[in-house]
Amino acid sequence: MSLHEAWAALRHGGNLLSPVALGALPEPGDPPWALADRLRAALVTFDPDKAEAAALGTLLDTVLEDACGLREGWQKGNALGAADAEKLLDGTVLKPRRRWTGPDGEALVVFTTRATRIGVGRGRRPGAQVAEYLRRRALPLGLLTNGLQWRLVCADPDS
Repeated sequence: MSLHEAWAALRHGGNLLSPVALGALPEPGDPPWALADRLRAALVTFDPDKAEAAALGTLLDTVLEDACGLREGWQKGNALGAADAEKLLDGTVLKPRRRWTGPDGEALVVFTTRATRIGVGRGRRPGAQVAEYLRRRALPLGLLTNGLQWRLVCADPDS
């Protein structure tokens, strides 16, 4: 089974791309050397029950920069200021943990949450907050993670 067939076979609420579109994508190349070891080390170090920013930061670096190949264009930590924050309808001020800007101006904002289950129970609120942030900023995509679960949030102005 190819990577694209595996993705299409997953049970999720709507495909980001149809199986036909996935089939038209080129096959991915070999992963970077020792990527599996780096991912394993980052996951072993990360403890979701402890608020250790460094361990989550290492995991984010490993996944987004090493595995996804988004090495350049990141703003992290203190590089994100008050101008990157948004006051939401519920009064919460939300600021991404990271922001990636691509060579053609495309953007991806990354948010983290301490919710144990994203999108379920109390974990629904962070997803709604990210969607509101994205709509206010006219950004199409954002990423929300607690380190163990990852949710790609798509927010257009109409839905």
